[in-house]
Amino acid sequence: MNAKALEIRVIDAKYVKPLQEQLATLASARYNILAPVSYGYVEQGINELAEFVTQSPRAFTEIDEQVDRIQFQFRRLESVVQEVTKLINVEKSQYEPFVLEAESRMYLISSAAKGNDYRDQSLSAQSNRIAHDVERLRQPITPRH
Repeated sequence: MNAKALEIRVIDAKYVKPLQEQLATLASARYNILAPVSYGYVEQGINELAEFVTQSPRAFTEIDEQVDRIQFQFRRLESVVQEVTKLINVEKSQYEPFVLEAESRMYLISSAAKGNDYRDQSLSAQSNRIAHDVERLRQPITPRH
Protein backbone atom coordinates (compact mmCIF):
# COMPACT_ATOMS: atom_id res chain seq x y z
CA MET A 1 0.00 0.00 0.00
CA ASN A 2 1.44 3.36 -0.96
CA ALA A 3 1.51 6.44 1.27
CA LYS A 4 -1.43 8.18 -0.44
CA ALA A 5 -3.66 5.11 -0.10
CA LEU A 6 -2.77 4.85 3.58
CA GLU A 7 -3.47 8.54 4.06
CA ILE A 8 -6.89 8.15 2.42
CA ARG A 9 -7.71 5.15 4.64
CA VAL A 10 -6.78 7.09 7.79
CA ILE A 11 -8.80 10.17 6.82
CA ASP A 12 -11.71 7.97 5.73
CA ALA A 13 -11.63 6.14 9.08
CA LYS A 14 -11.59 9.43 10.98
CA TYR A 15 -14.28 11.32 9.05
CA VAL A 16 -16.36 9.05 6.82
CA LYS A 17 -16.68 5.75 8.71
CA PRO A 18 -18.24 7.27 11.86
CA LEU A 19 -20.87 8.98 9.72
CA GLN A 20 -21.57 5.76 7.84
CA GLU A 21 -21.95 3.92 11.16
CA GLN A 22 -24.30 6.60 12.48
CA LEU A 23 -26.38 6.30 9.31
CA ALA A 24 -26.48 2.50 9.61
CA THR A 25 -27.76 2.85 13.17
CA LEU A 26 -30.54 5.13 11.97
CA ALA A 27 -31.37 2.70 9.17
CA SER A 28 -31.81 -0.06 11.74
CA ALA A 29 -34.26 2.28 13.50
CA ARG A 30 -36.17 2.56 10.19
CA TYR A 31 -35.31 6.21 9.52
CA ASN A 32 -34.81 5.30 5.87
CA ILE A 33 -38.45 4.13 5.80
CA LEU A 34 -39.93 6.97 7.89
CA ALA A 35 -38.13 9.80 6.08
CA PRO A 36 -36.57 8.44 2.88
CA VAL A 37 -35.89 11.82 1.27
CA SER A 38 -34.15 13.30 4.31
CA TYR A 39 -32.28 10.03 4.84
CA GLY A 40 -31.18 10.20 1.20
CA TYR A 41 -29.73 13.69 1.72
CA VAL A 42 -27.56 12.38 4.56
CA GLU A 43 -26.54 9.32 2.56
CA GLN A 44 -25.67 11.45 -0.48
CA GLY A 45 -23.62 13.82 1.66
CA ILE A 46 -21.63 10.93 3.12
CA ASN A 47 -21.01 9.46 -0.34
CA GLU A 48 -19.84 12.85 -1.62
CA LEU A 49 -17.55 13.21 1.40
CA ALA A 50 -16.05 9.76 0.78
CA GLU A 51 -15.37 10.68 -2.84
CA PHE A 52 -13.88 14.03 -1.82
CA VAL A 53 -11.59 12.37 0.74
CA THR A 54 -10.36 10.02 -1.99
CA GLN A 55 -9.57 12.97 -4.25
CA SER A 56 -8.30 15.48 -1.66
CA PRO A 57 -7.38 13.80 1.63
CA ARG A 58 -5.45 16.84 2.87
CA ALA A 59 -8.20 19.41 2.28
CA PHE A 60 -9.12 19.48 5.96
CA THR A 61 -11.03 22.77 5.86
CA GLU A 62 -13.32 21.50 3.11
CA ILE A 63 -13.64 18.10 4.79
CA ASP A 64 -14.65 19.77 8.07
CA GLU A 65 -17.19 21.94 6.22
CA GLN A 66 -18.71 18.89 4.55
CA VAL A 67 -18.86 17.04 7.88
CA ASP A 68 -20.64 20.05 9.42
CA ARG A 69 -23.20 20.05 6.58
CA ILE A 70 -23.76 16.32 7.03
CA GLN A 71 -24.19 16.74 10.80
CA PHE A 72 -26.81 19.41 10.06
CA GLN A 73 -28.59 16.94 7.76
CA PHE A 74 -28.46 14.31 10.53
CA ARG A 75 -30.12 16.76 12.94
CA ARG A 76 -32.66 17.64 10.26
CA LEU A 77 -33.36 13.94 9.69
CA GLU A 78 -33.98 13.52 13.43
CA SER A 79 -36.48 16.41 13.35
CA VAL A 80 -38.29 15.09 10.30
CA VAL A 81 -38.56 11.61 11.80
CA GLN A 82 -39.96 13.08 15.03
CA GLU A 83 -42.62 14.96 13.07
CA VAL A 84 -43.44 11.94 10.89
CA THR A 85 -43.78 9.81 14.01
CA LYS A 86 -46.16 12.38 15.51
CA LEU A 87 -48.24 12.29 12.34
CA ILE A 88 -48.32 8.50 12.32
CA ASN A 89 -49.54 8.50 15.90
CA VAL A 90 -52.29 11.07 15.37
CA GLU A 91 -55.70 9.48 15.66
CA LYS A 92 -58.37 10.63 13.23
CA SER A 93 -60.20 12.46 16.01
CA GLN A 94 -57.02 14.46 16.68
CA TYR A 95 -56.46 15.73 13.13
CA GLU A 96 -58.14 19.06 13.75
CA PRO A 97 -56.18 19.88 16.94
CA PHE A 98 -52.98 18.97 15.10
CA VAL A 99 -53.84 21.34 12.24
CA LEU A 100 -54.92 24.07 14.66
CA GLU A 101 -51.60 23.78 16.49
CA ALA A 102 -49.70 24.20 13.21
CA GLU A 103 -51.96 27.10 12.27
CA SER A 104 -51.30 28.71 15.65
CA ARG A 105 -47.54 28.51 15.11
CA MET A 106 -47.92 30.10 11.68
CA TYR A 107 -50.09 32.85 13.17
CA LEU A 108 -47.44 33.66 15.79
CA ILE A 109 -44.85 33.99 13.03
CA SER A 110 -47.07 36.08 10.75
CA SER A 111 -48.04 38.36 13.64
CA ALA A 112 -44.41 38.90 14.56
CA ALA A 113 -43.39 39.48 10.95
CA LYS A 114 -46.03 41.90 9.69
CA GLY A 115 -49.03 41.62 12.00
CA ASN A 116 -51.06 39.82 9.34
CA ASP A 117 -53.57 37.05 9.99
CA TYR A 118 -53.63 34.43 7.24
CA ARG A 119 -55.62 31.77 9.11
CA ASP A 120 -58.38 31.92 6.51
CA GLN A 121 -55.99 30.24 4.04
CA SER A 122 -54.45 26.77 3.75
CA LEU A 123 -51.27 26.07 5.72
CA SER A 124 -49.20 26.04 2.53
CA ALA A 125 -50.68 29.37 1.42
CA GLN A 126 -50.01 30.79 4.89
CA SER A 127 -46.37 29.72 4.74
CA ASN A 128 -46.00 31.28 1.28
CA ARG A 129 -47.52 34.57 2.46
CA ILE A 130 -45.33 34.61 5.59
CA ALA A 131 -42.22 33.91 3.52
CA HIS A 132 -43.18 36.80 1.23
CA ASP A 133 -43.72 39.11 4.24
CA VAL A 134 -40.36 38.18 5.74
CA GLU A 135 -38.63 38.71 2.40
CA ARG A 136 -40.16 42.19 2.19
CA LEU A 137 -38.96 42.93 5.72
CA ARG A 138 -35.43 42.01 4.71
CA GLN A 139 -35.41 44.48 1.83
CA PRO A 140 -33.68 47.75 2.64
CA ILE A 141 -35.94 50.69 3.21
CA THR A 142 -35.39 53.31 0.55
CA PRO A 143 -36.02 56.92 1.56
CA ARG A 144 -38.76 58.71 -0.34
CA HIS A 145 -38.07 62.21 -1.59
